[in-house]
Amino acid sequence: MENYIYECPVCGFRHQVPQYWVSYSPEETMEYPHMCIETGSMCDNMELKYVGEQST
Repeated sequence: MENYIYECPVCGFRHQVPQYWVSYSPEETMEYPHMCIETGSMCDNMELKYVGEQST
């Protein structure tokens, strides 16, 4: 199974989205509120950028 990987350009947070959840043509960006791992607080940036695919 393939997953799409999205990453926050500000804090480096990575989010996996199963391919079957969206389509076989991933969007270039997605909005996803997330915590900054280094600070433990919510990241000010909500826009994640598509960085590739990963097999599980």
